[in-house]
Amino acid sequence: MSHIWSDGEKLRRWLEVELAALEGWAEYGAIPREAVDAIRERAVVPTPARVAEIELETNHDVAAFVDAVSEGLGEEGRYFHYGLTSSDVLDTALSLAIQDAGALLVEGLDRTFMAVVARAEEHRETICMGRTHGIHAEPTTFGLKLAGWAFALDRDRERLSRAIEGLRVGKLSGAVGTYAAADPEVERVACERLGLEPAPSSTQILQRDRHAELLATLAIGLFAWTTQTRGESAVAGFRLVVYMYAFLCIGLGVVLGLVRDPQGAQPAQGAREKRNVFRDLAVLLKNPQLWLLSAIVFCGYQVFWATYSFSAYLHEKEIGLSVVAAGFITTAKLWMRPIGGIGGGFLGDRFSKSSVLVFALFAAAGALLLLMAAPTIGSHVLITVIVLFIGVMTYAIRGLYWSLLDQCKVPAETMGLAIGLVSMIGYSPDAVLPLINGYLTQNFPGAHGYQLYFGYIAFMSALGGVAGLVFKHRLNKVGAQQ
Repeated sequence: MSHIWSDGEKLRRWLEVELAALEGWAEYGAIPREAVDAIRERAVVPTPARVAEIELETNHDVAAFVDAVSEGLGEEGRYFHYGLTSSDVLDTALSLAIQDAGALLVEGLDRTFMAVVARAEEHRETICMGRTHGIHAEPTTFGLKLAGWAFALDRDRERLSRAIEGLRVGKLSGAVGTYAAADPEVERVACERLGLEPAPSSTQILQRDRHAELLATLAIGLFAWTTQTRGESAVAGFRLVVYMYAFLCIGLGVVLGLVRDPQGAQPAQGAREKRNVFRDLAVLLKNPQLWLLSAIVFCGYQVFWATYSFSAYLHEKEIGLSVVAAGFITTAKLWMRPIGGIGGGFLGDRFSKSSVLVFALFAAAGALLLLMAAPTIGSHVLITVIVLFIGVMTYAIRGLYWSLLDQCKVPAETMGLAIGLVSMIGYSPDAVLPLINGYLTQNFPGAHGYQLYFGYIAFMSALGGVAGLVFKHRLNKVGAQQ
C-alpha cells in the first residue's frame, strides 16, 4: 500500500496518463503517430528529486513534472501534455491509484471473509451463551456468531467494490470541463487505454462525491465492525468514525504543511524588516476598531449558532410541527444563504457595509424574539417566514462582518495576525454555546429551554448591533477629522 502512494509511483501514473492522452490525440489525427511513438520510447519517469528541484522555479508540481519529462524527449517534446490541464492528469491518475489501493483492500477483505467462514464451519456446533442487553440470554453457537460477521464482511465487500468502481473514471475535459482544448474522442481513447470510463460530466476536477462515497463506505464498515463484531455501543462506533475523519484531517493538514509555499520560493523584493510577533500583537491590541470588529463577529456568529436548534424547537409539542415539517423548514433556511450573502453584499456596496450589518444584527435580534413567541403563534406559515427571515439575516451578517476589516487600518504586514486575533475572539462561542444550550434545554424542558436560549442569542445580536453602531460612529468621526 505504501508503494502505491509513494512519490515515484505517483509520477509513474502521471506519465501513464500523459502517454494515454497522446494515444488519443494520435487516433484523433491531431498528433503524428511517429511523434507519439518517439515520445513513448524516450519518456522515462523522472525522479521525485528532479521534479522537486524544477518546482522551486515553476511553483507548480505538474508543470515541473512536464518539464522534467520533456528534458529527454527532443523535438517531439512539444506535443507532451498537449491539450491537457493539470487536473486532467492529477484526477485521472488518482483514480488509477484508488483502483490499485482498492484492489488491495478487497483482497484483504476476501482473505478475512474466507478465514471467518472457515472458523464458522469449524465451530458450527460449539455451544456458547448468547447475549442480549449485555447479559446472558439463550444458548447459541459460536459458529452462528461468526456466520453473522461473515455475512457482514460480504456486504462490506460489496459496498467497497461499488465505491471503488464508482471511481473507475477519468477526465480529459480541460480547465472547466467543456472540452475546449481536447475532443471527447481523445478522452474516450485515453480512458480505454487506462482501464477507466470517461466521466459523464466534470468541471476542472472529477466530482468529489465519488471520493466521499469511498470514505463513507470505509466509515460504515468501521462502525459495523465496532457495533456488530465487537459488540460495543453505537456511541463507541460513532466515536471511532469521528476519530477516523479527525485523524484523516490531521494527516491532510500535516501533508499540506509540508508543501512549499509558492511565495517562499521566490526571492524577496528588497530586505524585509524582521518582525516580532509580540510587538505586532501589542500594536493590534491597541486598535479600538479591531476590538469592535471582534465584538461584532463574536455576537453575529452566535446568531448562526442559534439556527442549529431551530429543528428541535419547532418539533416541540408546544409548537406541534412534525419532524418532517421542522426538518423541511430548517433545510429551506439553508437556501437563504445566496439571498442573505449576495443580497447583503450588494446592499453593503450600494449603501454602507456597516449600516447594512447593523440593520441585520438588530433585525435578527427582533426576529429571534418573535420566534420565542412561536408557541402562541397560530400560523405555521408565519413561523416559517420568521425562520427564513432569520436565515437571510444570518447569512447577511456572516457575509458582511469580515468586510469591515479593511476599515480597521491594519498594516498589510500584520493582516494575517489580525485575522487570527479576530477569529480567536469571534469564534470562541464554539466552545461555550453547546454548553449553554445543553444546560438550558436540560433544566428547562420543552420549548421553554429553547426560548431562553434564543433570548440570550437575541440579546447578543442586539449587542453586536450596538458594537456596529459604535464602529460606524468612529469611522465617521475619523472621516470628519480628515
